[in-house]
Amino acid sequence: MTTVRIVFLFGALSGIVGCFNVNTGGRTPLLIDNFDGVVDLPADHHFDQWRCGAFNSATQPDVQCGYHCVDDNAITHSSPCSMWLHATVAESPGSQVPNAGAQLYTNALVPEDLSSFSAIVFSAKLDDLSTASLPQLYVQLHCSLAHLPDASTSKDDTQTLMVTSPGQTPKGSWKTFAIGLHSQFSPDPYAKFDGGPRGCLEHVDSINFSINAQLSGGDTRTFDLYVDDIYFQ
Repeated sequence: MTTVRIVFLFGALSGIVGCFNVNTGGRTPLLIDNFDGVVDLPADHHFDQWRCGAFNSATQPDVQCGYHCVDDNAITHSSPCSMWLHATVAESPGSQVPNAGAQLYTNALVPEDLSSFSAIVFSAKLDDLSTASLPQLYVQLHCSLAHLPDASTSKDDTQTLMVTSPGQTPKGSWKTFAIGLHSQFSPDPYAKFDGGPRGCLEHVDSINFSINAQLSGGDTRTFDLYVDDIYFQ
């Protein structure tokens, strides 16, 4: 599967090592998924089945995803299961900018208003045997039906908020991240929706966890990403 254009913006991401904790100071958290079910459907039934795909791979990618269930918290963040993404991707020969990668994502059946929440929290771990530069982890909130300034709605999914974690890819061990929705997400420069970032947060219709493999031209990389305990607070 080849996904839509991915634009990479650099911003701040705060990493917090720890277990699943929904202490939000009185606010009821919105659990998207802790992967404790038996199907690939999020705990929040506004969202559809978890899926995966590659983007910008120069060769046919190998991409798989599904529940990863091991009774060992060194492998699974919180028992019994986490979500697993396995991918092998290749960068185009002669490429000067790393573009190849893979992602996990879930689409909303109808857009969800997440503007009242302050942060998205999740845990992630990357297994990667390469000695090349660390892959980069991105979180994206798509809002393809957000209103445009002329009161119409977008006809594609270029309306995106996005954040990156430079230097903090969770390689080899679990890390929990808390990302401020109103302070740490950067809008896609091509998005011109009404209301700025809040206008997008009011119409979220996809949550994506993307890995840019950070490859040099012509190189190939295989990695495994694990994600668990995703919620908004």
